Amino acid sequence: VNRAYEAGATDFITKPITWPILAHRCRYMLRASQALDRLARSEARLADAQRLAQLGPWDWDLVSQEVYRSPEALRILGAQGTAAGMDHAGFMALVHPGDRGEMERAVRCALEEAQPYSLECRIVRADGAERVLHEQAVVECDATGRPIRIHGTTQDITERKQAEQRIRRLALYDTLTELPNRQFFKEQLTHSLGHASRLAQKVAVLVLDLDRFKRINETLGHNVGDQLLAAVGGRLTQSLRAADYVTRTDAAPLAGNLARLGGDEF
Repeated sequence: VNRAYEAGATDFITKPITWPILAHRCRYMLRASQALDRLARSEARLADAQRLAQLGPWDWDLVSQEVYRSPEALRILGAQGTAAGMDHAGFMALVHPGDRGEMERAVRCALEEAQPYSLECRIVRADGAERVLHEQAVVECDATGRPIRIHGTTQDITERKQAEQRIRRLALYDTLTELPNRQFFKEQLTHSLGHASRLAQKVAVLVLDLDRFKRINETLGHNVGDQLLAAVGGRLTQSLRAADYVTRTDAAPLAGNLARLGGDEF
């Protein structure tokens, strides 16, 4: 019997054989085999879905301090070849220094108050690649309310963040001069006027226009006109003092208090 199990058998029957019972056991074994096949197919589909979504689950046992990360989660972290996986300390070592404090506060709050968390953070993988992750987790507690497990997901959202930045830049920047466009200028002006009104101050706006620019387009062509606009924008940018710098108040500041309003107006 032991040798049969070691060879891969899953059940046995002794003689004398009771044929009706043998038929029932065979049917049970076939159902069990079919259930295992369905489970394997389901796990394969789930792995494919996680790979397409770049989403990997993980589980942290707070009692044994063991951390399980799915193959997709390890691939996202650049640790797919690590046999022992990656514990919490190993993950925190990958978190970008600028985001590490926020991540530590979220985990600490989860451990102390049994609160779920959801946040974005950057990591720097062992190969030097920087990725943006969306980390979310929930806390599982025992009967006394003590946290015993944290499980959540790691999702790579780098491509989505890059696309958002490109869309935002197209919406707020002039593609020719790389300067803020009219929409961005109006937002900045509204912000500056509100700030000045609150402090009882004044705001000055300087408008520059290129004389005889139309003649350049007509005689030398629009390509030369575009080159001139780009050169003027570069020189104006270099002429601004550091003290003249105005920034937005969001997490990803867009530089500039110089804008191209359109045509040859700055």
